[in-house]
Amino acid sequence: MNKMKNFFSAAGYYGLSLLVGTICLFFPLVFFATSTKSSTMIAEILNLKIYSPYNGGEIAQKISFSESDGSDFSCASGIKSYTVRKPTFGGKQPYPEYWQLELEFSGEKEASKPLEIKISLDRDVFQSNKWNFFVKFNGNECIVYDSNQEKICSGLTFLTKNNTVRCIKFPVSDKWLQKVYAAKNAIHQIETSSAKSELLSIKMK
Repeated sequence: MNKMKNFFSAAGYYGLSLLVGTICLFFPLVFFATSTKSSTMIAEILNLKIYSPYNGGEIAQKISFSESDGSDFSCASGIKSYTVRKPTFGGKQPYPEYWQLELEFSGEKEASKPLEIKISLDRDVFQSNKWNFFVKFNGNECIVYDSNQEKICSGLTFLTKNNTVRCIKFPVSDKWLQKVYAAKNAIHQIETSSAKSELLSIKMK
């Protein structure tokens, strides 16, 4: 009788351990699939590699700014880095297929200020001053305009990493934006009310 009790006690213990282990294994996966912010945060804490469409997509280029780079752009704008990602597919709603840009700021206050990102497919933009696209956002509103300042589409913007990194997602289905991420090279420039970056050469491929 005692052997039977010990058997069932052991079976119950191992069964409970298996259940707890299964929950611990699958809960993060479910959590990742339901929240972009949560997935990014937990990945940082646990140093996990997330399926790239859930994490913004593969990085095409990341540019860091600092006071030591010969300019005062970082100090004046509060922007520490600019990341351009490749378009990604199989992500989460509302944009399962999207193109993402990211701006890292020195603080939450700086991240909430309005700014504009100019994009040109003409590498001689310095001489021609010809910009093909203007990405403007203020607060949670993000809109892309063409060279005639006519609206092309709206983007989704949100803050992560203690509200110091602003992510901007654009639907890749828009035929005009396809010209940008399908181009091998492009010129970007970030402009705030207090500073303007140098011309940034971005390699998409």
